[in-house]
Amino acid sequence: MKRLIILFLIIALIDFLFAQKQGAQFIDSLKSKIQYTVEDTNKVKLLARLSFEYYGLNTDLGIKYGEQALELSEKLHWNKGIGMAYNSLGANWAIKSNYPKAFDCYLKSLTRFNEVGDKKKIANAFNNIGWLYIFEKQYTKSFVYLNKSLNIYTELNDKNGLASTYANLGICYSNQGNFTKANEYYYKVLQIHQQINKHLSVSVDFSNIAKNKMRMKEYCEALDAGFEGLKISEEINNTYTRALLNRIIGEIYFNVANDNLKDKNSCPHYKNNKHENLLCAAKYLDTAYILFNKINDLSSMSESSLFLSQTHEQLSDYKNALWFYKKYTEDKDSIFSRDNGIKIVNIEKNREIELRDKQILIQKLEIKNKERLSYLFIAITLIIILVAGLVLLMYISKRKSNRQLEEKNKIISEINASKDKFFSIIAHDLRSPFNSLLGFTQLLVEELSTMDKDQIQQIAVTMRKSATNLYRLLENLLEWSRLQRGLIAFNPEPILLMPKVLADTALIMESANKKEISFNYDIPENLKVYADENMLGGILRNLVSNAVKFTPKSGKVTIAAKSMDNAVECSVSDTGIGMNQEMQENLFNIDVNTSRKGTEKEPSTGLGLILCNEFVGKHGGKLWVESEEGKGSTFHFTLPSNHS
Repeated sequence: MKRLIILFLIIALIDFLFAQKQGAQFIDSLKSKIQYTVEDTNKVKLLARLSFEYYGLNTDLGIKYGEQALELSEKLHWNKGIGMAYNSLGANWAIKSNYPKAFDCYLKSLTRFNEVGDKKKIANAFNNIGWLYIFEKQYTKSFVYLNKSLNIYTELNDKNGLASTYANLGICYSNQGNFTKANEYYYKVLQIHQQINKHLSVSVDFSNIAKNKMRMKEYCEALDAGFEGLKISEEINNTYTRALLNRIIGEIYFNVANDNLKDKNSCPHYKNNKHENLLCAAKYLDTAYILFNKINDLSSMSESSLFLSQTHEQLSDYKNALWFYKKYTEDKDSIFSRDNGIKIVNIEKNREIELRDKQILIQKLEIKNKERLSYLFIAITLIIILVAGLVLLMYISKRKSNRQLEEKNKIISEINASKDKFFSIIAHDLRSPFNSLLGFTQLLVEELSTMDKDQIQQIAVTMRKSATNLYRLLENLLEWSRLQRGLIAFNPEPILLMPKVLADTALIMESANKKEISFNYDIPENLKVYADENMLGGILRNLVSNAVKFTPKSGKVTIAAKSMDNAVECSVSDTGIGMNQEMQENLFNIDVNTSRKGTEKEPSTGLGLILCNEFVGKHGGKLWVESEEGKGSTFHFTLPSNHS
């Protein structure tokens, strides 16, 4: 469904002043015109259009021509051309699944189109942003932006724009499970595209309808739509839509084979039995896989591989079933590696969105202030007494508004400065394990033939430690990000403390045993806390792990707890290296680097303590430390003892 959303959006992204043509002939025509066009605004239009035409054929070439359009339009200082170039680049980045990059392009295009006051392009930008919120599953916000787009396109009576917005509204409803409502919009889109002879768009419309009908278990109508769309996509020779429709048809036949249909002879597309329907599914899915492989679409290849594996398994073709399942896992691993990098970029991008929304709010407040001033001057011409009163009122109001704006700007600046420094610290901590991995892999490449088994095993152990440390850091970083955005569930319940402590410290015993560190427990057997079990585990594991990390060999770690008024005070003490006063004061600040290595050179980032502080605060408790250099540290934290 995700790839279908992307394709449908991109088709309506750019509305240039060109006639709608399809295929290699039009691309060759554009290339020929570009070759003989001087460097002016017409050449920018041609380059941007060529970039768009390549999105379903060769996205690398699409990005190349989009960047050429951007470079030329910047050289000409042509704002509208810059917006067009960013729009076409966004289309190509979206089809490559690089959503942060695509989103950045769309935001920049919106800025340029706002500057030139192009309503049509502004509506298109709103449509793109609405789609981005669909991808983030924020459907309420998506409807807001899509309705903004719909209002402008309705005012302009722009059929292409209306079709694009209707399509995204259909996707919104489909993702929410309202397939009937979604199909109403898809048929509206289909009607418009058929009227204006947009064949590529019509083929995608049929794919949307087919997918929706399949999810409604109306398989015969789904196949009607699928075959109609496939026929059109083969006529225009668009690789992506051919692949997409072949996969959808294959999925429908797979469902027909496995669903217990009451009347299997009611549809001319159905085969005689389950085996024949599965053969049909395998045929279309195999074609889809080949075509997706041709355009290097990993996500769609992975989905097709999984269906092919299941289909061949039911056909008792276990050799092919295993082969496709291996391809599925390989592609999923590649996608996971790619998406992990994108997630970190998304943290920064979400912050940019929030900042942009706040800036828009500030601009609206400033506009309102200017409107009030204009009303004030009109009132001055009518009556002197009223003017004096209004001037005083506006003066007070303006001072209050300005104070509020200054306070908000100061808060925003401080938050951004802290987070920028925090990400700088994280980037520094990421560099070390990456350098270690890169160094050892280079050593293996260059010296493998001269190494013995023990040397190779030693390098592998070191690489595994670096990868483990890197994974823990990324896991903590993502956990912190989810906590900041309120995505972590908080479900407190009564928990018997001693068994919980034993269970969580058991995970750290291997490290403790290697350093010959002993554990003491001073916790009443019947003592309970009212806490979220996952967060409590995170607090205990981080604090105990740190105690082991910074305690030398043959040291001691003590975990204690005592009951207080409606609360429980817990503590984790060690006989380790301790901390000076400056380090204690900065332990829970994200913009100060407090990381240091353990007594056995164990890596540390300080992010674990920040998470502990957030988790304790979520329970309404407090976390603090008592420490002295060379004499160990004691971390105290409080949790509620009952629900109040």
